[in-house]
Amino acid sequence: MKKKPIFDKKTGYLISGTYLMTIDELLNHKILASTPERIQLIHALELACKTYWYYGITEIYANGSFATAKPIPADIDGYLRVSYADSIFLKLTDSGSIWGDFRGKSHPNDKAPMWYEYKIEFYLEDPKYPNSNFNPAKFFTHSREGVERGIIKIIQ
Repeated sequence: MKKKPIFDKKTGYLISGTYLMTIDELLNHKILASTPERIQLIHALELACKTYWYYGITEIYANGSFATAKPIPADIDGYLRVSYADSIFLKLTDSGSIWGDFRGKSHPNDKAPMWYEYKIEFYLEDPKYPNSNFNPAKFFTHSREGVERGIIKIIQ
């Protein structure tokens, strides 16, 4: 795992690997916190992370256009690595928190409520079922064109 995010000058993506970062490090990064829009996304990410940490979820990964050199990213996408059957996950989903609502609004391709309010959308990777139809770890470490890219793991 890497500590300091390095961007590919040609693609704008993070160079392949997992980058460990705190919220403070994100807020002090010259690219990731370079615009008011980016700072706003980081503050929303902080709200999400505080909720997940409260419930004992520590495997939090952030990506999407936020994890690129793009000046104004559209949002933060990412995933949580937690078992659907784990009591910490069940407590989160039962809490009524917007950060525990992973359902789309009205259509399977729609966004989760957290995206509409905070421009962040997390998916779930259940370590007990690694061969499910959708693998967020693989999805978020490759571009639509198949280019390998890095991901940020948020740490306390």
